[in-house]
Amino acid sequence: MSQQRLELYADMEAVYRPQRVWAEGRGILLVAAHFLSGVGAGAWLVGLVLHYPLASLMGLFAVVLGGMVHLGFLGHPERAWKMILRPRSSWISRGLWAMIVFVPTGALYIAPVYLHGAPWSTSSAFGVIMLVFSLIGMAGVFLYKGFVYAVAKAVALWHSPILPVEYIAIGIRGGAALALVGLAFTSKDFGHQVQGWWLAATVATIFLFLMEVATSRSNETVARSLTVFLRGRDALIFWVGAVAVGVVVPAILVIVSYPVSVGGAGLLVAGVLSMLGDLTYKYCMNNAGTYVPFVALAPPKPARP
Repeated sequence: MSQQRLELYADMEAVYRPQRVWAEGRGILLVAAHFLSGVGAGAWLVGLVLHYPLASLMGLFAVVLGGMVHLGFLGHPERAWKMILRPRSSWISRGLWAMIVFVPTGALYIAPVYLHGAPWSTSSAFGVIMLVFSLIGMAGVFLYKGFVYAVAKAVALWHSPILPVEYIAIGIRGGAALALVGLAFTSKDFGHQVQGWWLAATVATIFLFLMEVATSRSNETVARSLTVFLRGRDALIFWVGAVAVGVVVPAILVIVSYPVSVGGAGLLVAGVLSMLGDLTYKYCMNNAGTYVPFVALAPPKPARP
């Protein structure tokens, strides 16, 4: 009997069944796809606000790569177009539409920065229209990931109104980290503005995570899910990969960069480790997902005297 079938039988026998589809096997591709699209949207926003086109360009490529990885997650990528036809009922469909809007309009908006022979400029009427549509697409990319999970009522850990907001914060944090990587290879000086964006997004992400933990403790299924990556099988991955590597080390480098220059190498390490931490956290969140029990557990009856 195959290992996959044995795991299925074991899951069916358990009261709290683990979610495996979006975390194991090909599910790793889905984690990577959502991570890349969030980083791309965040980098696009950071690049626009700070007038740093390289960050926006890198973000655009990250979203394209995320879409390609997402297709790799599907069992039959050639049928993916059918998913686009349900934007009224599916957040996955809305996310695909957001990418379809974002990628071409973003590319057309940023093209004059690198193609000096382009017949329009970023400040022209056409450029402004492309900017507006790219921002609409960016907002859709930000929103759809969190809501894809939040509407999953069967997995209590994900079914939270805080999760979409947290995933936006993670996306902005990842975008700032990608901008730090870009700064490592350029001579641009933004007066520590990129570092400020990264710190603010990191603080927001930690606050939202702690809020979600605090408000979800009363739910037994969520409590069991949190135990998986706080003290269970994913604890080492979470505390080392997401916390130590993804938050503590980059935070030290970013904070030290204010009084003392850490150089391009320091910015590169901070940006890469931060993004690795975000990827690790999203993997832990998916892997810790636990289905709500089929039958509600009755409280134990008091013993007879």
